[in-house]
Amino acid sequence: MKKSKTKSVVSKSSSDEKNLVSKHVQRQAERQQKKLQKQEQKQKKQLAREKKQLVKKQDEVRLHRSFKRSYYEDYQRKTELPSLTSQANAVFKMFFKFWKIFLPLLLIFVGLYIFLIGAMSENTLADVRANVEQTNKDVADGKIGTVGKAGLTLLGIISTGGLTTMNDAQVVIAILLFTIIWLVTIYLARHLLAGHQEIKMRDGFYSALSPLVSTLVVGLIIFLEAIPIMLTVIVFQVALTTEFLSTPFYALLFFMFATLMITLSLYLLSSSFFAIIVVSAPGLYPLTAIRMA
Repeated sequence: MKKSKTKSVVSKSSSDEKNLVSKHVQRQAERQQKKLQKQEQKQKKQLAREKKQLVKKQDEVRLHRSFKRSYYEDYQRKTELPSLTSQANAVFKMFFKFWKIFLPLLLIFVGLYIFLIGAMSENTLADVRANVEQTNKDVADGKIGTVGKAGLTLLGIISTGGLTTMNDAQVVIAILLFTIIWLVTIYLARHLLAGHQEIKMRDGFYSALSPLVSTLVVGLIIFLEAIPIMLTVIVFQVALTTEFLSTPFYALLFFMFATLMITLSLYLLSSSFFAIIVVSAPGLYPLTAIRMA
């Protein structure tokens, strides 16, 4: 009995020792795992800090946006833009692929331009009236052949507006018409490129006009940025009428002035033209679009 008791005590003590050893090993393994996790978290934080520092350095350099020299080694393109020819080919391919959407849109634009701008002038209406009266006389006299000529003349007058300059109302209508068609085209192109094949042209007219005011504000900013070019043209016309450019020294001064003004205007306009496309996104303010562009 004593031997069996001693054996049971020894077995219990050995099992307890094994349990203690296994628990100790498990604790060490857990500690090592925690250390490894902490090291991984530290490495991730360091990588995130390094990325933030790189972004800050790139923002501080502001390549090609200041008068400081920018080196080629510091310049890193975030996106690779295709060339103009490839972009033009992509546009034509998309137009011919989805011609059932873009062709009616083009016809609507041409029709609205003809009837809202070409047929609004008083001279145009007078020419149309004269052609209609002459056609009625020819038909009454039996000259049916002149009806076709009168029809072609009438169509030419309406489509060209009589080749006269547009008045203020026609200019406003033309700007609004171009802006609406521009927004609808961008809306349709964005959804078609995103793979939404079920979109229709009417969806563009119903949903694309929300950034109309923002687009007009960006257009106003573009007009203000083009003022240096307008001033240069006005000064050039005045200099021609007053023979200011006859002397070489004054001509050199005007050339330097014109170069600076045109360069400044082109520098400002280079990003604002892209802002017209950026501002078409819903919920985007005009100044934010200009900063992004």
